[in-house]
Amino acid sequence: MSDVAITAPAVVAVPRRSGALRRLFRHRAFVIGFCIIVLLTLAAIFAPVISSADPAAMKIRFRFRAPSQAFWFGTDQFGRDVFTRVLYGARISLFVGFSVCVTSGLCSASLGVIAVQFRRIDGAIMRLMDALMSFPAILLALGIAAALGPSVSSVVAALSVAYIPAGVRIVRAAGLTVREMDYVKSAQISGASGLRIVTRHILPNCLGPLLVHLTFIFAYAMLAEAALSFLGVGIQPPMASWGNIIAEGRDYATEAWWVMLFPGIAISLAALSLNLLGDALGDFLDPRLKGGG
Repeated sequence: MSDVAITAPAVVAVPRRSGALRRLFRHRAFVIGFCIIVLLTLAAIFAPVISSADPAAMKIRFRFRAPSQAFWFGTDQFGRDVFTRVLYGARISLFVGFSVCVTSGLCSASLGVIAVQFRRIDGAIMRLMDALMSFPAILLALGIAAALGPSVSSVVAALSVAYIPAGVRIVRAAGLTVREMDYVKSAQISGASGLRIVTRHILPNCLGPLLVHLTFIFAYAMLAEAALSFLGVGIQPPMASWGNIIAEGRDYATEAWWVMLFPGIAISLAALSLNLLGDALGDFLDPRLKGGG
């Protein structure tokens, strides 16, 4: 998996007009991405209602059953229903993606704003970010996850650390631009405190680029979780995630192709939906465009 590309983002503010949400839902890519991710989230939440089977129940007599009316996505080497495991796997994969998105977003915003506001430690923060970014994100996450041990919290921590530097750079780039604007200098001259300038002027204008970035981080985190689980340092069986379902099926790819196919499709759909949302938000927040669509 390639690292996140870093570019200096345009400083934009989230539109606040009453019709902003309506215009956003007129954006075709946003509607498609939103519908897909909502359907996947609902499937994860209502997994016990959709399928009454136990995702960890082994029924050897049903092993390697091809997709059929009885087993929609077939069964794996232990006779477990792949459809049920994909539903429950969505809970873990989406949780990991969301947790990494929130954690890295909060840390990125905090460190980025601190770097902008406190120039004395700006250099130290950015050198630390440069050091972290000198490693490919997936290799950095792999090393941290291996050191912490395989668990959900370890995966979230490892991926958050791997993706924080990109967010810090985006927030800092936007914040440095905002800091030099006339209305910020006017606030400084009028005696506004540093905290007020940060919370009222700098941070709100950094949230647009960061929000767009985090939609992609959500997708990257789910793909990275699948990679870590595939390599054996992610979510461990019998807990199901899309990544470890694929990992368990890799030795049976020829005779039981369905074990890898359906969780792979789920990951692809989730990543596609989040990338569509990110592209739509980027168009919507771009001051040169009028909401995209």
